[in-house]
Amino acid sequence: MLCRDQECRTPGSGQKSSQYTQLLSSPSSPSTSKSSFKIAVEGNISSGKSTLLELFNKQSFVETLTEPVEKWRNLGGSNILDRMYQDPKRWSFTFQSYVLLTMLQVHHSQQSKPLAVIERSVYSARYCFVENLRASGVMDETEFACYTEWFDWIMSQQRPQLDLIVYLRTSPETCYERLLQRARAEEAPVSLDYLKSLHSRYENWLGSNRSWHGNTPVLVLDANKDVVQNKDLHNEMMEQITAFLTKLSPDVLSPPRVPSGVFSSPQKKAGTSVRTPLAEINQ
Repeated sequence: MLCRDQECRTPGSGQKSSQYTQLLSSPSSPSTSKSSFKIAVEGNISSGKSTLLELFNKQSFVETLTEPVEKWRNLGGSNILDRMYQDPKRWSFTFQSYVLLTMLQVHHSQQSKPLAVIERSVYSARYCFVENLRASGVMDETEFACYTEWFDWIMSQQRPQLDLIVYLRTSPETCYERLLQRARAEEAPVSLDYLKSLHSRYENWLGSNRSWHGNTPVLVLDANKDVVQNKDLHNEMMEQITAFLTKLSPDVLSPPRVPSGVFSSPQKKAGTSVRTPLAEINQ
């Protein structure tokens, strides 16, 4: 089930698709009596995930859970993230095994507020990053088999649940430009070709095989524009997310919980396009 930002419809228009009705009534969809939500923000390196989480973090009804990068930078005194970038053939399997553990800890952490927003998930680790390592030959077939057997067993025992995946679709070229601007030491070896490869994995994961993310609804947002500099854009993006969640379960983001004016709809300016919050669902 995929919600595409370019296919949004105006709420209240009475033009709900049959697919949207199926989503609301499907067993995997959140119940209307649900009191909390957990969503994952997904996207390529430098796609704008941290910026979106910072916007969410300003709201009192939201808790944000970032990638546990500090743990990756200090595993027994060693920066395993940097080691992976410097020598991926040697360290990718070890690093991704630790990513799996630490992201599971994030998924299963106690939720204290109505909305929890996670930066990435165990699913993108498996179906984007690990898959990319295997395809490029950096992770050999034995390592891949070991990882997937461990991952599949975990999924069969206690599969992490998500109510929504927000995919920040960003061109590899834009990601690379942002990566160079932020100049993180560990990311120095990251090439444009690597970002293009990851982009392809993300498009394949969130654009085709829905079973990979448990049929969780996916909201695709255009993240090529700079939401930091343009508040209308970040308001618009937040409107789409909150309107979608509210449609699934009105109790979670009811008006009393949302600070007045925080998510007011941006006004359309000359030369800009304002996307409406609710999207058509494609099977």
